[in-house]
Parts: sequence; C-alpha cells; structure tokens
Amino acid sequence: ESLDIVKWVDYAFGPKLLAPSTNRSDINEWLSSTSMLRRKLTRPRFVRAYLPEFVQKSARDYYVETHPFTAACGAGGGGGGGGQCPPPGKANATSSCGDAKASSPLPEQDPLAGNDNDNQDSTHTHGDNPNDNGTSGSASFDLSKVLDMRNCDTLGPDLDDLLEDYQEKFDQTPKFKRQINKKLRELNKMIASVEHASPKGLSIDDITLFSSLRPLTLVKGIKFGSRLEAYMRAMSQRADVPLYFHCAL
Repeated sequence: ESLDIVKWVDYAFGPKLLAPSTNRSDINEWLSSTSMLRRKLTRPRFVRAYLPEFVQKSARDYYVETHPFTAACGAGGGGGGGGQCPPPGKANATSSCGDAKASSPLPEQDPLAGNDNDNQDSTHTHGDNPNDNGTSGSASFDLSKVLDMRNCDTLGPDLDDLLEDYQEKFDQTPKFKRQINKKLRELNKMIASVEHASPKGLSIDDITLFSSLRPLTLVKGIKFGSRLEAYMRAMSQRADVPLYFHCAL
C-alpha cells in the first residue's frame, strides 16, 4: 500500500516529519461522498491532458480499460486511480457473470491439443470399440464446468464503449463541476491551516488529502476556495509535486 511506503520512508530516513493519521471523520466522509464525482471529472482528463505517462495511445487505452466507471471492481477507492480493474485478459471469472464456475480446476493438458498417443498406431488409440471417439487415452474435460457462459453477453466492456463512456462524462463537466465546487466549499472550512489539514501539524491526513485533491487541479475553472487552494499550493511546494493548473481542461 502507498501509505505503508510513505510511513516507512518517513521512519527510515532522517527525522520523522509526519504525525499519525487523526482519522478525521469529517474529511474521511467528504472523500467517500465525493469519490465517484471526482473520478467522473478527473479520469477523462487524465487521458486527454499531455501527461508523460499517457503520451502513447496504448497507455491511454490501457488506463481506460482498467478504470471503467460501471464495474464491480471500480466501486472502491477514490481519486483518479482508485477502483482499478484487473488488466485485460486477467479478470476474475467469478466477477464476470452468471454461473461462472471458476473453482473447477483446469486440466493439466490443453483439451484442444493432441495427446501423446496421437502419433501411435490407430488401432492402439481407438481400439475395436465403435463407440470409442478416440479420447479414451486422454483426460476427460468438460468446458462448461470451468465457465458457464450462458448468461454472459461478453467477458468485458468493449474499449470503444468505455471510450464513449469517458466522453459522456467529459461532456457533463458543467454539471459535475457545479457539484464538486459546492462540496469544495464545505471542505474549505475543514482545513485547519494552509500548512496542514489537521490542527496538530503535518500528518498522514495531508498525504491522503493532497493526493486525492491533486487530480482535481486538472479541471479548468474549479473553485477550491482561498484557504484550500493556498493549502494545495503549499503542499505542492513542500512535497515538490506539481499541480495541474497549467494544463487544466
């Protein structure tokens, strides 16, 4: 987990800088209640803005495929990167649909490949039994026991559909921006200082909050409020992590 890495680095190198998390219920509730709204605003922008990690089309497509808006694996997390799905081709069959029987073991041998007896004398392979279909020398295999596809239309959303969904969310920016600006006015009042979110100084609370709010600086015209924006700029300078105001969309 990222926070575990942050805690270890803070502990292992130099004087300790961060106080433990205060587990503020107000900020935690704010982050939870705005999680999907923040995704709708930021994810379409990640793949549009000129960011180094998304220069190549394959990188943008991969991000879209692993960060859909309407998937069970996209229900958790927050910010821009939370709620990530498994990479294409590695999805858990039990999350796909219907009566998936992913617990049934696959045979060690590929059922579509010939067995070691295929090149032997046909009389040895098939025998004299007219009902022998030639598979008596290989393991019995029933594909339906691995995954029942009767209730499935597809193993996953098509990339074109996902891109269309991203476009729809981007087109709804005015509505989403009004909603997040209202929520940001609430958060603005929760910030203890422009130097730290909680009253007792810099803490893990700031790592969580800053990383969750930073993607929103990609949204052109967003209104953090004077106190919250000053906090974001101070955290950016202190951490040497730039904001996205200069390339906001």
